Amino acid sequence: MIVTPAVRELRREHPDANVQVSHLDWDQSRDALLDHRVDAVVTRLPFPTEKLHVTILYDETRALAVSIDHRLAGRTQ
Repeated sequence: MIVTPAVRELRREHPDANVQVSHLDWDQSRDALLDHRVDAVVTRLPFPTEKLHVTILYDETRALAVSIDHRLAGRTQ
């Protein structure tokens, strides 16, 4: 996920804030938050969210792309 525009805007609006960006593997997000190694994570669900406050930023349309002659081509589900 690309967070560069949001980080740039955050740094512009809050120049005194120490904003650092780290890449985490998908399965590291929850532990990094609970261990206080990071303050916030932008990620994709699903993963266990117990003990976390989660705000959905937007819904993401998912699509499957296959070749036109694939056995699943043309199916709606």
